[in-house]
Amino acid sequence: MIYPIAILVSNVTDLGTTGGNFSMDVSTKALTPSDGQYIYLIMWVDLNGNGHYDIGEDWNYVIPRYGDPVFKNSFECGYYYSDHYNDLMGTEPGWNQSVGFVDYRPVYFATMSGAKISNEYAWY
Repeated sequence: MIYPIAILVSNVTDLGTTGGNFSMDVSTKALTPSDGQYIYLIMWVDLNGNGHYDIGEDWNYVIPRYGDPVFKNSFECGYYYSDHYNDLMGTEPGWNQSVGFVDYRPVYFATMSGAKISNEYAWY
């Protein structure tokens, strides 16, 4: 089976170049995840304005900034899908949010606020 490189799961549109406050909704309703799959937040330059990442468009990972209350001490803004409990990782069945180095917490709340994030060059 061939999997797509990226699937859009967020509604964030043009953030401009100056930064500042914004809101973002992440929806996994259209996904049929299986154990071990990830969602990583990325920012990209949408060259053709279609609202989707296309191969060849410049992109950066999104990382939590110091003091981020949502992603805590994680080095990434990511989510991990598990179909079982894993005490070492802190996961439960369903989507789990990165809060540290290989440390996750289950996503219990539909809404979280106050994230402090930044873009970082992709490590290829």
